[in-house]
Amino acid sequence: MSTTAASSTATLLPPDAKPPKSKTASYYSIHPHWQDVVPIPQADQTGTLAAIAYSARYSEAMSYLRALMAEKEVSERALALTEDLISMNPAHYTVWIYRMRTLRGLWTASGNVSNAKVVEVQDEVTPTGDWTEEVDETLWDNIASELKWLDEVSFRNLKNYQIWHHRHALADLLPADPASPTTSTSTSTPASETKPQLSTTLHQRLSTFITSEQTFLAQILSLDTKNYHVWSYRQWLCTRFPTFLLPSPPTPTSTLPSQPSIAPTYRTHTEVHAIDTMIHDDLRNNSAWSHRYFLLFGHHELHHAQSRTPPLILKQVNDERLLHAAGRVDTPLIHAEIAYTQTEIRKAPQNGSSWNYLRGVLRHGAVAITTLRAFCEEFLGPDGDLWTDQWIDVEVEDAHTAEKRTEKQELGVRSSHAVEWLSEIYGQDGADGGVDRARECLTALGEKWDVIRKGYWEWRVEKLEAGGTK
Repeated sequence: MSTTAASSTATLLPPDAKPPKSKTASYYSIHPHWQDVVPIPQADQTGTLAAIAYSARYSEAMSYLRALMAEKEVSERALALTEDLISMNPAHYTVWIYRMRTLRGLWTASGNVSNAKVVEVQDEVTPTGDWTEEVDETLWDNIASELKWLDEVSFRNLKNYQIWHHRHALADLLPADPASPTTSTSTSTPASETKPQLSTTLHQRLSTFITSEQTFLAQILSLDTKNYHVWSYRQWLCTRFPTFLLPSPPTPTSTLPSQPSIAPTYRTHTEVHAIDTMIHDDLRNNSAWSHRYFLLFGHHELHHAQSRTPPLILKQVNDERLLHAAGRVDTPLIHAEIAYTQTEIRKAPQNGSSWNYLRGVLRHGAVAITTLRAFCEEFLGPDGDLWTDQWIDVEVEDAHTAEKRTEKQELGVRSSHAVEWLSEIYGQDGADGGVDRARECLTALGEKWDVIRKGYWEWRVEKLEAGGTK
């Protein structure tokens, strides 16, 4: 390494010594493998209003990292240094970036890389294995080793987003899935129609990797079911490896006027089944509902939006019914998901997550909200009552003792969401007092079921009376 030799400090540690847990004990300055490095200390913070009180050992490690980064060193010792720093401060994104660049440099360098060898760090690397070539076992082993270490870090730092960016970068080094939109050679036909299929060996390796990732994600989400970074990574993983993680038509072909339906078997798909289980465990897990929408509908919208020139926003895809025009709407799936969601709503009528999901399905399938009038009216009181509480006290006489007692009975409105939907449904039906009924729904929301947003419901009444339905 092209640095001035360090002062002749006696080395007190053996070459294979591990960094101490102490926050004060020196390590790098007395380790024999680091004697050729001149550390670069942090800039003087004298006079700084809010200087950070770094521990002595963390400051020492960072000073050595600055020295390696200045020389762009890629070596095993650089990798060990990043691991040490991450153990002390897992949120330091610069350390994570340097670790990823070091890994790429080590994995792409020819031959063995000695501790002191300096090679230029590349910002990008092309995987040595591709879907048309033999599987690069060395690359797979390297990634597996790094993921094993990363798993342990992840369980200790659930809210850290850098670990997911690092995992993303590792997964992106694997050979491309030909079904992924990023590898498609055409914007007018699905990638599966223009790319050959995965080789048997590569398919098996990717399948094993995906299964391992699904298991790991399930473990993480069992500890933190709403972790945004985990769900973002999971969604990206689906687009990166759609052959394994996205339910697809059984026999896609460009000769059919529309794609075959996945409705007969889609709920047995591993990723959909996993989300089914999560929703069953917690109906109010909005993250699970959102991921379900992406699996079944959202990825089609995203691909169609990105394939247009210029790219569209997702709202345009549904507003302009572009998927319908392209024959890419799975109508049997739409009906199956409407029925599925209705069943889940009946279990928890006030759960906003399932109602929002149902609205998204209707929008994607261009199904009129008025078709769900009877379903929404299930959650009102007798004869469509909009004001009675769900549970009321009812006096009941015992048939044997003639004694009277009070019991709670379900009678009135069970869902404010149903009332809101009915305000739209009635508002679109001007006949038979539809507007008056819609006004009553909005008034009930403002005065009884959603008082905190009374001003909003009053505004909706004004819009209704001015001729709008929403």
